[in-house]
Amino acid sequence: MTEATLVEKTASLLEDAGYTVYREVPFWLRRIDLVAVAKDGSQLIALEAKLTAWQKAVEQASVYQLCAREVIIAMPTCYAHRPDEGMLKERGIGLWAVSDNIETRIPPLPSPIFRPHLEARLRQTINRWWDICGERKHDPDQRESP
Repeated sequence: MTEATLVEKTASLLEDAGYTVYREVPFWLRRIDLVAVAKDGSQLIALEAKLTAWQKAVEQASVYQLCAREVIIAMPTCYAHRPDEGMLKERGIGLWAVSDNIETRIPPLPSPIFRPHLEARLRQTINRWWDICGERKHDPDQRESP
């Protein structure tokens, strides 16, 4: 499995669960692999996908906790046993094992460093970014305009 395949598989599973999923969302000098927003807009989840480099994923996910109440690292099931579970739990970062489905290994906790104004900025970025790019939403229910 490649990281791109992991991202697409995770995005597809989130869409099937009713989320609108945005890929490669700019946040400061980084890009969040996936941002999933509940259909009613009430929940926003930031996800970092990594094949094996869980330490780098923790570093990136820790930054995303500023703008998302829930942050999750997605890894292939065959590597999801590698991360330091104590460290993830201490930081409130969730861990998903992804194969043909999503298995929650560690549920995310509310971010201890969450800043509502940064979530608002992220939501504005999503709306502006997808309006400009012409890729409004990665939503299976969204119809493209002619």
